[in-house]
Amino acid sequence: MLRSCLILSLSVALSGCFGSCNGDQEFYPEAGCADLDPAADITLVVGRHEGETFEELEAGATLQMDYGPQGGQHVYYSVRVFGAVEGDVVTADLSPGGSGRSVEFLEVCEGGWSELLNAYVQLEKAEEISTELTVRLLRCPVKDGCDYYDEGAGGAAPETLAEIRTPIEAVP
Repeated sequence: MLRSCLILSLSVALSGCFGSCNGDQEFYPEAGCADLDPAADITLVVGRHEGETFEELEAGATLQMDYGPQGGQHVYYSVRVFGAVEGDVVTADLSPGGSGRSVEFLEVCEGGWSELLNAYVQLEKAEEISTELTVRLLRCPVKDGCDYYDEGAGGAAPETLAEIRTPIEAVP
């Protein structure tokens, strides 16, 4: 009996959930297509998505931090992309104060706008910070794959098709 209790306790501790993993928070962005007029060229629009509304993110926007079930904190962003092809990737970083790069593969909408709604990028600390959200649309020029995390782990450097840098305020 004692052994069973120890195994159960260890399993709960290692899961990192501590009873909070059953929340209604969605940690995977929603991908889809937007019914908008075509753009003349490859276009990246960064915004935020609430309910049915996509709003372009403006310089100085305030983004509310959200807290994950394992103790991390992050802010959400959304993108619309025109001209994406299969394999294109959207990355996002925060500098200063970020704790890693968000990397999301796009669902391609042939001849239309692809959407990635409520993706997130993590922050180092749960405190108010003025930072810059950098979102890039990347394409890998080789079949063997690219290093989207910029960690020098091998793979080719991806081509940057579009980049948007937006100063934001992240608040707890």
